[in-house]
Amino acid sequence: MKADIRQANLLNTMLDTQSTAVVITDARQDDQPIVYANPIFELVSGYSQEEVLGKNCRFLQAPPGKPRVPSFTSMSLKRKIQNGVPMNVRLLNYHKNGTPMWNDLSLVPLRNESGEVTHFVGLQTVQSAPQILPLVLPGRRCVRALAGRSTRRLPSLAPRYAELGSASIGPAAATL
Repeated sequence: MKADIRQANLLNTMLDTQSTAVVITDARQDDQPIVYANPIFELVSGYSQEEVLGKNCRFLQAPPGKPRVPSFTSMSLKRKIQNGVPMNVRLLNYHKNGTPMWNDLSLVPLRNESGEVTHFVGLQTVQSAPQILPLVLPGRRCVRALAGRSTRRLPSLAPRYAELGSASIGPAAATL
């Protein structure tokens, strides 16, 4: 009994003193709520333990008060979680103050004696990069503008591509 308590205290000390953000979720509960977040997670995310315990980590994937837009990466992450597969992924997350940050996440399933996944441990290395702000914040507006510009230019480019096509085919194509 004393050995178990010492081991639990040692584990708690190790988790609390990590220089990496650590989150543990309960895979046996609906929506896999956070059951532990270390002080580094609180520091890099801006959320206290009290604010995150019982929540799914998805809340980090959108600025506070904004709806989450699922990405290919988050959908892939969901599939791997459902299959109990360990993974490394880079996610765009948001600090409590709304600042975007890259989160290099290593997610490891913990299994009981019968092989059932009971928890996931997430080790998070957060990269705050001010240079990504112009890329992230305009988001869809930028993509729509580029797509609109490209489709508006298509009619003016079509004759040029037709000329290129006939010039590159040349007389040899006429014999086919």
